[in-house]
Amino acid sequence: MFPSVPRDRFPVTVQYIERWSKMYRWRTRELINIWCCFLCMFVGLMRAAEALCINKTFNPATDLSRAHVIFCPANKNPPDYCMLNMVKKKTNGTGSDRHSKRTPLFFKYNATAVVNPCRELFWMYTVGDPVPANKLATTPLFRDTRSGSPLRYVFMLHMLRTLLGKLDLGISVMLFALHSFRIGGATAALKAGCPQLILWALGRWGSDCGKLYTRADMDDAMDWLDKISQTHVESAEVTALVNDVDMGDPVIDRADSAIETELRAFAGNS
Repeated sequence: MFPSVPRDRFPVTVQYIERWSKMYRWRTRELINIWCCFLCMFVGLMRAAEALCINKTFNPATDLSRAHVIFCPANKNPPDYCMLNMVKKKTNGTGSDRHSKRTPLFFKYNATAVVNPCRELFWMYTVGDPVPANKLATTPLFRDTRSGSPLRYVFMLHMLRTLLGKLDLGISVMLFALHSFRIGGATAALKAGCPQLILWALGRWGSDCGKLYTRADMDDAMDWLDKISQTHVESAEVTALVNDVDMGDPVIDRADSAIETELRAFAGNS
């Protein structure tokens, strides 16, 4: 699960997310979409192609919209849980989304856990960045509140690496990518004792053997995803692989600088 060569990706861990939660006021209109996206990708074992709009234009038929999240029970504040209905991506069978499934994700509401997608999504929907009911289906699930456009892969990658740079991990941030959330979530699930077959189902992994796809019931799915959000994974295996190779790119460096400037405005807890 941990990388052994530079081209592999290092995992994001619960500890990293907990530290980020103390650095910035994520519960602001400007940052809540980014925060929710990161939490959903980690706990929900989401691929970047599942969470983000990867085409030039947003398409509700193939991209997640605000209508894809349902809080249950309806009209309860706060809800008991939320369901994120995944969208099956159109694919030629060779891309990063080739195993995309419609299997929904179930996130429990937890008032105290730092890593809790349901609670933060509920705040985004009701306080931080609400949208009218008649626009839910045409609004990207994770959007730039200034333009209304969906959050993009390159921006989110730069944001992740900027945040990682704040942690002084002793390894190059270039060894992380958005897939690091999925790797980290899966690692936490295994440490928490999640059976491999259930993990494959939760992570919507493809397999040459169809019988390995077992459908976890809703309660089991919520329980295991909740454990992912609270399981610490020690990073000794990661920090032992120190890589100080300078892989900076001028375009990336400029983007990181802009993100750093924006984040500085939200430093510290509210």
